[in-house]
Amino acid sequence: MLKGILLFISITTILAGTGYGVQKEVKFTQPIDVIATGGAGIADTARFGIIFMNPAALGVNDIKGFSVLKVGLRANLSLYDLAMLGIRLSQGETSLATLTDAEWQSILNLKSTIGITGPLMLGYIGSGLGLLLYDDIFTSVTVKQAPGLPYVEFATYADIGFTVGYGFELPLPFFLGKFTRVYGGINLKYLNRMKYIDDRMSLIEAFDMGTSIANFQKGFLMGQNISSDVGILVKMLDFSIGLVCRDWFSTGFNWSEYDINFQKNASAPVYEASYFSPALDVGIDLHLDFGNFLINSMEIYFDIVNSVDFSESYLLKLRLGTEVKFFTFLIARAGLYKGYPTLGIGIDLPVLKINAAYYIEELGNLPGTIPQPNVMIDFHILL
Repeated sequence: MLKGILLFISITTILAGTGYGVQKEVKFTQPIDVIATGGAGIADTARFGIIFMNPAALGVNDIKGFSVLKVGLRANLSLYDLAMLGIRLSQGETSLATLTDAEWQSILNLKSTIGITGPLMLGYIGSGLGLLLYDDIFTSVTVKQAPGLPYVEFATYADIGFTVGYGFELPLPFFLGKFTRVYGGINLKYLNRMKYIDDRMSLIEAFDMGTSIANFQKGFLMGQNISSDVGILVKMLDFSIGLVCRDWFSTGFNWSEYDINFQKNASAPVYEASYFSPALDVGIDLHLDFGNFLINSMEIYFDIVNSVDFSESYLLKLRLGTEVKFFTFLIARAGLYKGYPTLGIGIDLPVLKINAAYYIEELGNLPGTIPQPNVMIDFHILL
């Protein structure tokens, strides 16, 4: 068993350090219960969000249920400023030539995102099995400075995905002790993505883009991706260690262009493929059970994501979080995500789960370069 674990680590380290792709693709957003704890949870076994974390956790069966409906929203804090300025420009109340220095500075600082998750989030988790059908919509607008007029990096995605995973207990080496359990797991992920990206859009085009998309005036690219994660989880009483290799055989997206009527554009150029590069994530989880009515339990998480990719600062790879449960239904969460603090709250009722989170996404290569504050909230019916 020990040799098997060492072999798994060796193979996944090699895979994670090997780049498949020509162009790196953005992944879907993590669930709110994971984001609120700093995005950590590789070794966790007791949140619905584990279906996106480590497939080996499915074998522990700490959580079971049918996901019937999940509706969520996320947005960053400069979205309102962008919308108001766009309305003023479109109505002729002001123009780019007459903007004050303060208004220009507010434009240069704009980093706006908005997204919707659900209502398509149907599935089951339990008995070692995890099945989930989900969707995700995300739009990002970032203003970039340049000689003359600034420009905008614009991107919008619409995802429909399906994941199926299975976790199972592995034979236990005698020297690990009778209170230790070892689990393995694997999942398969399918993702259909529609996207529109313009890396250098003018400010006027950016302010008009919302109307253009609403009226389906622009075409889009569509592609599919099939990939898989494999993981191991070692659980020792109140302490767990997790290891997962993500997207270890990613096939990547091969893009085709479609018009507003979903007809393939035969005369479109050949678009460069993009990929999810393999990544090796490691994490630990400490569970503290207080057993009283006021404070029921506490979880402490520590993860390092994409641990063998040295092109990015390790401060951006660090995930640190905690979750405290009060009165059996109220959950307080906090964490450290890419060098920034996160906060969250959850209400865990028998059928309805409500989660909210605040976090900062770093768009640059180092913490503090391009920080973007975000808020998220969702409502989840889990039977």
